[in-house]
Amino acid sequence: MSGLAAEEPPPGAQAHTVRGRLRRALAAWEDATGLGALARRFLTTPVRPGWARATGPALLLLLCAQLATGFGLALHYSPSGTTAWASVFYLEERIAGGAFVRGLHAYGASALVALLLVHVLAVGLGRRYRDRRAANWLLGLCLLPLIGTFALTGYLLPWDQKGYWATRVATGIVRGTPLVGEAAARALQGGAELGSLTLTRFFALHAVALPATLLLLLALHLRVWRRTRPDPEPEAARPYWPAQAARDLALFCGLLCALALAAHFRGAGLEAPADPSSDYPPRPEWYFAPLREVLKAVPEPWGSIVLPGAVGLLLAFLPWIDGPRSSRPRLARALLLLPFALWGTLLLHAQLADLADRDYQAQRRRAAEEADLAKALAREGVPGEGAAALLWRYPPRWGERLFERHCIACHEVDGRGGEGRPRDSEASGGEGGGSEAVDGDVDALGEGAEGRGETAPGPVLTGYLGLRWLREVIAHPESPRYFGRVPSLRDEMPPLEEAFLPRLDAIAAFVRAQDPAAAASLDPARIAAGRKAYFAAECNSCHSLKPGRADLGPNLAGYGSEDWLLRFLRDPGHELFYAEDNAMPAYGDELSADELRALVAYLRTLDGDPYPGDPRRAKPRPLSGTGLGTPADAALGR
Repeated sequence: MSGLAAEEPPPGAQAHTVRGRLRRALAAWEDATGLGALARRFLTTPVRPGWARATGPALLLLLCAQLATGFGLALHYSPSGTTAWASVFYLEERIAGGAFVRGLHAYGASALVALLLVHVLAVGLGRRYRDRRAANWLLGLCLLPLIGTFALTGYLLPWDQKGYWATRVATGIVRGTPLVGEAAARALQGGAELGSLTLTRFFALHAVALPATLLLLLALHLRVWRRTRPDPEPEAARPYWPAQAARDLALFCGLLCALALAAHFRGAGLEAPADPSSDYPPRPEWYFAPLREVLKAVPEPWGSIVLPGAVGLLLAFLPWIDGPRSSRPRLARALLLLPFALWGTLLLHAQLADLADRDYQAQRRRAAEEADLAKALAREGVPGEGAAALLWRYPPRWGERLFERHCIACHEVDGRGGEGRPRDSEASGGEGGGSEAVDGDVDALGEGAEGRGETAPGPVLTGYLGLRWLREVIAHPESPRYFGRVPSLRDEMPPLEEAFLPRLDAIAAFVRAQDPAAAASLDPARIAAGRKAYFAAECNSCHSLKPGRADLGPNLAGYGSEDWLLRFLRDPGHELFYAEDNAMPAYGDELSADELRALVAYLRTLDGDPYPGDPRRAKPRPLSGTGLGTPADAALGR
């Protein structure tokens, strides 16, 4: 044993042997590749240090970061109309760090555009397009439309409202291109409308074709830059490392920290699933907002193609406007700054106009509510037919569409509808977002309209079942806002006697309390006072509170509850409701049980109270143990 131990080399000699082998391996690798010499030559290249020269390297590093985060996102993305939104939601909600990586990628796209514009401006103001560098200037300008195309194709991929409608506007601009517009739009979309084929094509462009093109363009750009850049003056020359490298890394790290903060505190955002039938207010990303302002004043294709093309040509000709044979630095500087100044002015105008637009701000608030609701519903599982069904089948939203289709012609809500409609007219807002003929049952509303052949308007339902609405109906049922609009009911219910007006609030509370769900939120003392006033005013002589008892007016047992409204909508002409005075169609045979429940759910939210089944009111489910183990599981709600 002692002899064997004596043959082992000492520890120092063993380490020396390992280091020697490593050096020999590295030397062989260097001899084969020459990468070490290339790196030393690059790091010792004489340059003139400056922050203006840091924009190019920082832009290159930011592009690498975008490729890295984009690859991470692609690992969890499913490009189809039924799974795209769900896969992005899954990434943000179920993958550790997924929302952060997506935020980095989204804000990185904006930073990339901004830094590219700053880089072009820095190169132009530095007149680094002159002499042999004209070719490299042109290659750099080619990055502008390429990065813009990156942004456009990536915008659609979440398949949410924001991306869908912005892309719809963009493809509309493409369609307006003379001669080839329609063919180009159909080729991009994969058909006449945006759909799953559009997502597949945009994803292929965004993740494969455009990155390959970008890498080739960057390689050529860097190659030409190495060949054509002039040597700095000897007195100003410094090795690239560390003088200029420190500036490059500082700018990139500063940008990366800003992006990380934005991604952490704000996130990329995910709006409600794309809905072609909605009235979402489309807006482009900030860097395309000036083009939108131009298109308001200049028609296509002049505003969308000719004018931007002219600006591009102007920038492309700067090397010849301010060249070695005809030096015009002031003219070149003015021609360079003018497009940037106009772009910035239009961008500021667009942002201020949107901030001052109350309708747009209201639409944005509604869109934010829809997004929150969609995410809350998705946490319970996304149906197999796709994320769009989350809101499409959510009872209050479904009921609202049914109301738009069947009811709004006669019943005003929030200033819309209630004007009546001629027979055989069309009602917009059907299930497919188009126009559909009003059914014969709706035409039956005209039977009480004194033979005019049109549907008569019914009571205004703004605030329906709320205490204010009930007070107004009880005090003045003959008002043109309520039953005064219906000829067959105009004189059926007298206004409340003046002696009972001081107790009107209590009567309204008592009537509302016939719905057990509403009674829980009302003052019991007020309900009791309202009950006394209800009987003292002899309201019960026409409106019985006993279930199943028919009187002159509708039976109010359970009034406003889900069960009462379901029975009423099935047959408002039943003896428990309006009987022979009825002027409203029956929906028992026209709508399914689920549709009727959805319509009732919507009606019960008109008073401003939240829907009882709103998932946003419930505690969030834990992210672990949900069974959503894969993007496919998330999409199918498993």
